[in-house]
Amino acid sequence: MSSRFEFQLAFNFVEELPTAAVEAMEFLTGQRPDPPTEWPDPDNDFVASHDATFPLLAVLAHDEPNCGDGICSFRRVLRWQTFGGDEDHYQYTLHFRCLWLDDDFYHTWWRLVPWLAKYSDANGCVGYYKERDESHPTLIYFRQGKVFFRKVTESPTSIIDGLPW
Repeated sequence: MSSRFEFQLAFNFVEELPTAAVEAMEFLTGQRPDPPTEWPDPDNDFVASHDATFPLLAVLAHDEPNCGDGICSFRRVLRWQTFGGDEDHYQYTLHFRCLWLDDDFYHTWWRLVPWLAKYSDANGCVGYYKERDESHPTLIYFRQGKVFFRKVTESPTSIIDGLPW
């Protein structure tokens, strides 16, 4: 029997995201029909694999209809303005959530996440993954374009009265 992983990422990209990376993300999230003519980092494991030949994130986000809707949002948003509103600053942001079959998860996540981290401006927790029967998730962190993980091992505590799990 196949297992499933719940997987979620949410972060902002660097303010000056290269055009090739924007086009690649638009393709991967299903916002453009064809792959970009030029991929950023063509020698990267993810880009060099077959995973970069179809709108991977869009497909994964909607692959498990019985488990609720997945989320696949890549867009440019206003992040902040200068005092008085003279200058606007925009960044691209990604919010992605899906349930992944174990084979697909193990084949893809370790290629995809480092590729995304390279273009992220996040320095902290950006998401998690959790196998269906696990009690605790593994947190995903980005820092200076690198990926870090931490398995949660402590049991939850009640927020109201401090009762243990």
